[in-house]
Amino acid sequence: MMWLICMMMVVGAEVLDVDMTPEEQKATGIAKLNAKQKAALQHWIDANYEKRSEPIAADEKELRSELEENIHNGAYIRLKNGTLWQIDPNDTNISFGWISAVTIIVTKSNDPDYPYKLTNSLTKSSVKARKATAIPSQ
Repeated sequence: MMWLICMMMVVGAEVLDVDMTPEEQKATGIAKLNAKQKAALQHWIDANYEKRSEPIAADEKELRSELEENIHNGAYIRLKNGTLWQIDPNDTNISFGWISAVTIIVTKSNDPDYPYKLTNSLTKSSVKARKATAIPSQ
């Protein structure tokens, strides 16, 4: 049993060593941690956060995530990465028909009130949105 625990600690530490560059490890302080501390940190991260399945493309400045929930007939969209978006009321006639499991592409818009554009990768339809922290009750 002790062998298994030691092996899990080494694997947890290796994940941080592989996923982060030496510069990132130094900048975040992870380089100063021993293998046991790195494993404990990796365990905490794995238990509390979900890794993005599709990272933000640095050159395209976009985020891709699957639609998890369409709330209040398209007034709010929740993505599988945990983000919640309030849709411009003028665009809910587009987002109300979006269904789960489709990939949504998030990019910046030029609208100061709704600074993001959510695009349905299947239908290619887009809506303006802003980040939300909660859904008001109706």
